Amino acid sequence: MLTANITSKCNSTEPINVPAQLMDTHLRVVKALGKAPCEREWQMRNNYRADRDIIRSILKSGYNYGFTCASGLACFIDADFKEIQDALDHFTLTFRYSSGRLGHYQYVYFIDDEPLHENIPLVQGAYVKTKGGFVVGPGSIHLETGRTYGLEIRDIPIAIVKKADLMKVLQPFRKRLQPKSTNKAQPHQQPVLGTLRLEDMINLSGFRQSGSRFQGSHPIHGSESGTNFTVDVVNNQWHCFRCDSGGGPLQWVAVCEGIIDCSQSVPGALRGMVFWEVVAAAHNHYALTYEKAAEILGGRNEQQ
Repeated sequence: MLTANITSKCNSTEPINVPAQLMDTHLRVVKALGKAPCEREWQMRNNYRADRDIIRSILKSGYNYGFTCASGLACFIDADFKEIQDALDHFTLTFRYSSGRLGHYQYVYFIDDEPLHENIPLVQGAYVKTKGGFVVGPGSIHLETGRTYGLEIRDIPIAIVKKADLMKVLQPFRKRLQPKSTNKAQPHQQPVLGTLRLEDMINLSGFRQSGSRFQGSHPIHGSESGTNFTVDVVNNQWHCFRCDSGGGPLQWVAVCEGIIDCSQSVPGALRGMVFWEVVAAAHNHYALTYEKAAEILGGRNEQQ
């Protein structure tokens, strides 16, 4: 393992390990604040070769760093609970490192037959991140817990797998979009061509209603209390109390499609190429026209 000669931002005596396994041409380094990329167009231009000197420079300047994969021939699996971890460990042992929470790991695989073209949400907040996705790298600091990513590393080579084999293992954990609500009290039961309504995109039938506001469990990463997620059907806005995030329909599309994490859905998240990736997903999968998107956002207002 290669060890960068720098110190952790949370403990000046703690060395930061930069695993040699991640210094690969399939991976690109991205500068981050917390868990989110902080440079515009990071998917297209503002990313860097996987090099420990570059990582050292980013960390010494007070930022976190992470990885993206432009080719889709590598993926990170954010495995937050034991069932997914057990399934992956019985599949093919591979390099992994701990995230900023106890018991959470990033599994890394190389794919040798065909690329992954999408980031795939899994149950209980887990994700498959590949082309267009982002994960935080070892040595970065989790802003909520203060823990360092990569304190625990399985120091073995990154496994090379077939796409179909990996998808078969993950199939039981795939997160599907909830069906449209059948709640008769809600208007607009069928999507209007060109528009997006959260009540058509999220199953609110099990939520508690108070006026125009519905409250229940987050449809993607769940909730221990069952009350961490709200939807206001009049204002067409959602909010996650766990992540202190939210937004309108386009932000929900971004989270559902794995373009951003729920925690990244804050003002200004949909900018540059990320904005247009979300618009494309909304157009392809949610019947949104580009003209309507421009109207909703006031032309090319990408600050939503």
